[in-house]
Amino acid sequence: MTLRRTLQGYLVGLHLVIAVVLAGLMWAEHRPWILVLELGVLMSGLIGWWLIRGLAMPDELARIGAEWMREGDFSHTIRPAGTADLQELVGLFNELFHRLRDERIRLREQNLLLDKVIMASPSGMLTTDHDGRIQLVNPTASRMLELSAEDLSGFTVTEILPATEELAVGESRIIVGAGGRRLRWSRAQFFDRGFPREFFLIEDLTHELWATEKRAYHALIRTLSHEVNNTLGATGSILRSVLAYGHQLEAGDRQDFTSALTVAVERGENLVAFMKRYAEVVRVPQPVKRATNLVDMLRHLIQLFGPECEGREITLKFEAPAEDFQIALDVVQMERVLVNVLRNAVEAVDHNGWIRVDLKIETEGARLRVIDSGPGLSAEACRHLFTPFFSTKAEGQGVGLTLVREILTQHGLEFDLESPPDGPTCFWINLGFRSSP
Repeated sequence: MTLRRTLQGYLVGLHLVIAVVLAGLMWAEHRPWILVLELGVLMSGLIGWWLIRGLAMPDELARIGAEWMREGDFSHTIRPAGTADLQELVGLFNELFHRLRDERIRLREQNLLLDKVIMASPSGMLTTDHDGRIQLVNPTASRMLELSAEDLSGFTVTEILPATEELAVGESRIIVGAGGRRLRWSRAQFFDRGFPREFFLIEDLTHELWATEKRAYHALIRTLSHEVNNTLGATGSILRSVLAYGHQLEAGDRQDFTSALTVAVERGENLVAFMKRYAEVVRVPQPVKRATNLVDMLRHLIQLFGPECEGREITLKFEAPAEDFQIALDVVQMERVLVNVLRNAVEAVDHNGWIRVDLKIETEGARLRVIDSGPGLSAEACRHLFTPFFSTKAEGQGVGLTLVREILTQHGLEFDLESPPDGPTCFWINLGFRSSP
């Protein structure tokens, strides 16, 4: 720009000098020289204009190119003109814009493909913005977290799930979610325009881990049941046979003999019954579903627990919907589930409290809830509730909720037990849609 202005100043000054000379010649009346000088001035002006234009074109090219780059518009080209060197510069400029345009199209196509892959991925995916807030959520992640993309947008991942705060970049960890679901969270990082951003990968390992657990405890229970039943069956038969000889003893020894053998037989029978409860979990059959009036089933169970709750001064209330609700399920198995859930609620409340059973029917399906005023559970206990044979009771075997999990899982129903610190405790089951009449 400085060189161009210098040349402009030089040409202007030169032509001013020539104009003064021409004026002097006019006064001296040298007219032939005036004509020659005028032609020379005209030619000099044209040559100067051409030189200045050629010198200014690279600057103009740079200005226009910078403006298009700022606007992100790479669709333009410049028509070659001027000297060979200038035409080569214009060609390089057009080639650069052509490459930038192709690169932008390629990146857009890649981003479009990546978005489609993320949205169709069977694994849950969350991406965050530069401030660490959730920006992109695929449908699988929404389903796993039971929250829509709109509900998650704008929050940090730790606000949605505090357990992820301890998850470092490049680390994976299994976090227990609703209904005892095992979700493996992986945290990773990528760079966007030179700044780090994070994404989370969520994999539902529930069925795989439950299947592994199930195979393990099924094999263990079968082995234990086989050994215990065979051993106690034989020893029990021998003890009963020996007990029959008690009348042959003297009267003073007969009572102790009979009592000792009777206790031994009863202990063996109790152990058999103990193992039988565990064996029930192993032998849960596939549900035989048929249309069932769920409202009638719940009313029947409320009547069943009514006298016990009255004796414990527990208010048991059923909030029934305005209409009956028909759903396909295995009646016997579902009754076992609800009996276990109500039994746990009664034992949690113990005395002087309340239990509420409600069935809500909405457009997206029905949800059954059993809510109680018991003291609730610790966060640690909630994480292990549906772990096989885990129990919060001193004398518990951990069979009840394991059986509940087996039955509801085979029915394909979502469920969970929530026990927030400020209460109350709630066990819920998503029942889905009513069956066709």
